Amino acid sequence: MVKIHVLFWGGWNYKPKADKFIEELSKLCTFEATLEKKPGGSGCFEVTIEGTLVHSKLNGDGYVKEDKLKQIAQMIQAKK
Repeated sequence: MVKIHVLFWGGWNYKPKADKFIEELSKLCTFEATLEKKPGGSGCFEVTIEGTLVHSKLNGDGYVKEDKLKQIAQMIQAKK
């Protein structure tokens, strides 16, 4: 099973965004997910697949939109 990890900032409703991301991604592929809340004011939303960073709000990727969601699903499928 492919493992993904989502690190999100603990403020400003990031937890619901992380939950929604996992929910929408699970409609496209199967994976094992871990969610990690980061305290402090970083504003992070980081997604890694098998230890490789594939999305970073801090690096300018913003929030995961539909096209990026599909791209991440394809990356997960490629790891199987």
